[in-house]
Amino acid sequence: MKMVIAQDCYAELDQIKHRGAPELEQAYLDALRLSYGSHLSSAEADTLIRFYESDPGQKYQAFQAQLATVAADGMGQLDSGKVNPNAMASAPDVIEPRMNVLRLLTTFSMLIVASEDERRAVGHATGAPAIGIMLRAVAASQGNALDRIGREHSANLGDFSAFSQSQAETDELRAIHEAIAVTTVAAGKFAEEFSPELNGDLKKWRDLYKSLPRDKPSAPIR
Repeated sequence: MKMVIAQDCYAELDQIKHRGAPELEQAYLDALRLSYGSHLSSAEADTLIRFYESDPGQKYQAFQAQLATVAADGMGQLDSGKVNPNAMASAPDVIEPRMNVLRLLTTFSMLIVASEDERRAVGHATGAPAIGIMLRAVAASQGNALDRIGREHSANLGDFSAFSQSQAETDELRAIHEAIAVTTVAAGKFAEEFSPELNGDLKKWRDLYKSLPRDKPSAPIR
């Protein structure tokens, strides 16, 4: 029974991917265009364009690509529970430099900016503890890779950090965060519309269960 339902779930997921991916990509692009328009001034946009087209900007983008790969591997280990607890307890002088490099990743920079905005607005940041856990876990599990990236880009880390904290980039990070939030809401609504089973409607699965042969006892779906 579990295999039958699992196969049906995978089929549903494939349909959602094929039908939903183009729509969600367009939804993200539309949201990004609107949020860039509301968060970035023309002067800031020009500043960003000039930086990304410059030699330091090209190096920054290569740095981001390397960091993104390492962070994805680290988050995968965190999600699967494979992060070594002993590594998480590494000495501050070992793990802090790695976390500082990791903070420059656009994803983490964006989350940190959003967290600080929330703190200023309501007096606390609900996501701050989770950001800290993710940073430490990835820094612990991907230490060698982060050390290598840090050494490779050591001459440019100061410039990367300055750009990451600039007003233009901070506003860009706000725009990206807002666009992702809007797209996440759209994705949830799309999934509910496309497949009611994803929204708690289990009638399909129950009907399928009832239709299966009863030659072997099996536990009912709860």
